[in-house]
Amino acid sequence: MLVLGLASLQNRTGVISIARYDRNFFVDSPEEYLPVDTNYIAWRTSKAMVHEITHMFGVLHCVYFSCIMNGSNHAEENTVKPVELCPVCLRKLQKTIGFNIVERYQELNKVCENFGGSFVEAGKWYLGIYDLVMKKYGANYKKYLEEEKSQKVKQEQVEVSKLFTMKPKAPVKGIMQKVSIVGAKIKMDDQIDLYKGL
Repeated sequence: MLVLGLASLQNRTGVISIARYDRNFFVDSPEEYLPVDTNYIAWRTSKAMVHEITHMFGVLHCVYFSCIMNGSNHAEENTVKPVELCPVCLRKLQKTIGFNIVERYQELNKVCENFGGSFVEAGKWYLGIYDLVMKKYGANYKKYLEEEKSQKVKQEQVEVSKLFTMKPKAPVKGIMQKVSIVGAKIKMDDQIDLYKGL
């Protein structure tokens, strides 16, 4: 069995395979080889890669809308999957890593234009969404960015002030405090618990 892709949320690692996308993978003799469509392979691989990387940021399979985070049981299902995250998964990813949605659409459009081929249609879609958002919120966009920047600065100031007011729970022994393997695993479990419900 060939795996399209696999990711571990806990370890934040992932792997994908391009074997199913290469038509020559299943050919027995060199005489039967077909021309390799590198753009097609890049397009299909990028969709699998986006899916697995998004898993690595803690987003599970999507059951709400047609979305790149829908599960795939075979290569054909991966073909019909959209290249974009649905609104639910987009917000989950934004909450996890933080980004400006409008700027994201602009940048994705540029990337797709640079790749060309199968990526062009996706680039047009990203540009269309960008235009739609700008039509609706364009007048307030600069104000929104300024408010967002101001909120980030305030949040950073609060976090820095917390660092200086925190008291250690136990005295530090020597230069480095020893942490047991069990203690490290408990802390890791606490971090993983943050992803529950996403």
